[in-house]
Amino acid sequence: MSSRDSACDGDGSVSLARSFIGSFNTLRDMTGESYIEPKRLRLLKELGSGVYASVHLAELSPQGGVGPKVKVAAKCIHPHLLRERRELESFADEAKLLRKLKHPNIVDFIGVGGHSMRSLQPPQRNSIRLLPSDEEPQDPEAAPSVEHTIIVQEYMDGGTLKKKVLAQMAAAATVKARRLPYTDAQALGWMVQVAEGLNYLHTAHPCVIHRDLKLENIVCK
Repeated sequence: MSSRDSACDGDGSVSLARSFIGSFNTLRDMTGESYIEPKRLRLLKELGSGVYASVHLAELSPQGGVGPKVKVAAKCIHPHLLRERRELESFADEAKLLRKLKHPNIVDFIGVGGHSMRSLQPPQRNSIRLLPSDEEPQDPEAAPSVEHTIIVQEYMDGGTLKKKVLAQMAAAATVKARRLPYTDAQALGWMVQVAEGLNYLHTAHPCVIHRDLKLENIVCK
């Protein structure tokens, strides 16, 4: 969530109604125009890490190489979360929905990227393949090998609301502090913006439920 000054980070934290995806072979096919070629993205530094992903400050080159590079936030999804084909399908569904979300208090979705993937095409049931005795058969439900599957979003350079709250608490505990980082009126304004972002998600079609709203997931401009 973002608030433009503050905004809701709606990536992997959202629960969405799944829609049918047609036949596909790769993440590019699944996400269409949202797909970002790996060569366009350069990770600069890690900003944080959680259960779902590690977040990096990154630099995104323009399509076709013409134009300035821009700073973005790249969320590298932990590979163990996308081990099965159905999980990657769900991820693609989510990316398609995120692309449609446009609101001043929702962090802008730019695209998704990934590499080191084998085909996702379902195995042929009408053929038999003989394996050498020392080769283990592959799980037909296993997802392709993934080094990184990445959600690319707008970079909010103001940090998280948690960082602001901790700074406020530290300043308030200091007798010599003459001025706190933010006022009560500013805090109220941020909460109004968070509520507006959530209202937009809840009234979207399909409805999007943010299941992990916390200070770490509210980022500031």
